[in-house]
Order: sequence, then structure tokens, then C-alpha cells
Amino acid sequence: MAKASGWPLNRYQTLALLIFSLFLALDLWFWELLFGSTVNWVSDVASEVLLYVGN
Repeated sequence: MAKASGWPLNRYQTLALLIFSLFLALDLWFWELLFGSTVNWVSDVASEVLLYVGN
């Protein structure tokens, strides 16, 4: 079936590619979570500093 469809990888290579892709997607999700949390934290700190300096 792989030869008929032109798929160049065997089943183990396909499974490895799928696992690697899932790992990269999960890693990207964690980086987005970390970056979003960092931006929120910096924004909160800047707001508190501005409120403190303004008073």
C-alpha cells in the first residue's frame, strides 16, 4: 500500500515522525504558556510600579 500511495516511510518511521511531531506540538504549547505568563507578570509588575510612583 505504501508503494501504491508513494509514501516513502515505513510504519516505524511514520510512528517516529508522529511521536516527534506530537512532542514538538506539546513543547510549543508549553513555551506559549510560559511566554504568556511572563508577559502577564511583567505587565502586572509595571502597573504596580506605576501606581506606586504615581502616588
